[in-house]
Amino acid sequence: MNKKNFIPIVLFIFFQVLNCVAQKSTFSPYSQYALGEMNLSAGSQVSGMGGEAYGLYSSGHINFSNPALAGAINPQSVIFETGISGRQTFLQHSSDTAVRYNHVWLSHLAFGFPVFRWWKAGIGFFPYSRMGYNIRTSGSFPNTGIVNFSSTGSGEMDRVSLVNAFTHKGLSAGFTTSYLFGDYYRILKTRFESSGYGNTFGLLRFDMQNFSDVMFTFGGSITGTLGGGTSSAGVFYEPRTLIRNEYIKIIYSVDSRYFDDQQTSYIKDTVYYSDNISRILLPERFGAGLSFEKDNRWIFKGDFAFVRWSGFYTPVMSYPYRDSRQYSTGVQYSPGTSGSEYGFWKATQYRFGIFLNETPYSLHGIRIMNNGMTFGMGFPVRRSRSRINFALELGRTGTFRKNLYRDDYIRLNFILSMNDKWFIREKID
Repeated sequence: MNKKNFIPIVLFIFFQVLNCVAQKSTFSPYSQYALGEMNLSAGSQVSGMGGEAYGLYSSGHINFSNPALAGAINPQSVIFETGISGRQTFLQHSSDTAVRYNHVWLSHLAFGFPVFRWWKAGIGFFPYSRMGYNIRTSGSFPNTGIVNFSSTGSGEMDRVSLVNAFTHKGLSAGFTTSYLFGDYYRILKTRFESSGYGNTFGLLRFDMQNFSDVMFTFGGSITGTLGGGTSSAGVFYEPRTLIRNEYIKIIYSVDSRYFDDQQTSYIKDTVYYSDNISRILLPERFGAGLSFEKDNRWIFKGDFAFVRWSGFYTPVMSYPYRDSRQYSTGVQYSPGTSGSEYGFWKATQYRFGIFLNETPYSLHGIRIMNNGMTFGMGFPVRRSRSRINFALELGRTGTFRKNLYRDDYIRLNFILSMNDKWFIREKID
């Protein structure tokens, strides 16, 4: 690809995909817990291979899962990668009819390049966690009667990451510096239906959180030959991190007859107000991964991660969170290479993977799981090492047991990976 064409294309894509950033990217009652629905940084290749990859040392893609893997970037190449995700959610509560929600958002924006042959770097933008829910419940209480609750939440925490990786022969070590920022908004409406209040009394609670701070991730990897192929192993570690949390809490007494209106004229009085700055402790994460490549056709990978959620606390929702484990495995098959002699379909990469994730919470004694499978294809771009990638994820979170919610979803990822040689000195005879 000509460098003069590469830069305008990158800029055009950059401004187009930014239009998707403001889109709400999840709608699940489980996102009200902890930090919401975590969004880890699966790239173009591994999104079709079960998700995260901590030991896959691949020169044609950017992988921020383990900072050491950035060392695989070719010393003469620059990689730009961006993606858009679309998700269709079928949310169902017990025997109720499933409700469908659709979302589109920017999955990531990343740029990788060599500084020296032994030093590779990259910068990227990723959603870190997301929240989106709307729940209505009711209950009967002594001396109060029937009380109806309506709870909604929305928001997103994002991160901008700078990765550095240093290589020596088959060894690579790296670290990522990330700046986290974002806002969460929660609204809880409480309507007292007791006739003693004339069916007009209620409470309205606003919770607003603003996050901002820096976090670090460290990683290492080793690559060598094994059994006629190339094998890689990688580990990463993300320490517990205290991040700044500005928290505003307001409670109003209201005329609940107008709860369903969008106006605020039904507010009677301010019952409570607080505005303070505190710290939230992000959980410790660590994990490892293995990969094996055979004949430039087959790639197998397996990964494990552990997240220490125990001890996590947020002032909005106190809950006894549990440590969680995440497993994934995947395979990629390439009938040929990107050379024109193989043809388009033989140069296409075919991917499959499965994942099994524990969430950090149990409800009614049931551990909530997130499981699924992925399918992917990486289409070649003519006369280029770039690829257009598609990945389909079929997943499920939750269960119908004990009157809980089940979230069945279909997620489609479109990722453009542009790989271009820049640092080549031309020779003139």
